[in-house]
Amino acid sequence: MAQATLDLEISRGTNFGPVTIYCLADGVAVPLAGYSAYAEVRKSANGPVILDLAPVIEADDALGLITLPEIAFALTDPLPAMDAKWDLILEDPTGKRLPTLVGGRVEINQPITQPA
Repeated sequence: MAQATLDLEISRGTNFGPVTIYCLADGVAVPLAGYSAYAEVRKSANGPVILDLAPVIEADDALGLITLPEIAFALTDPLPAMDAKWDLILEDPTGKRLPTLVGGRVEINQPITQPA
């Protein structure tokens, strides 16, 4: 599987997601039974984790679906406005970590509207 690019935009104080990622090879779903998925937002590779995207491999893992679950507004509100990066990696059933599956830029912004 080649790395795909997916840029994310998170508005502080609003809900984000969910986002569904399809793992395909030559147009065919990649079975993910026994795999684990990890995805984090950071300013740089060695910087602190700004947000754990907590990816979930869906129950019917033969479909190759990974979901970044919804993140509640209470968790996005304290995030600083910034440009950051994210990626998602898989770990196979033997514990081998695979190269980045998908990743990209993350824009965390402050919405103009501020409801009371």
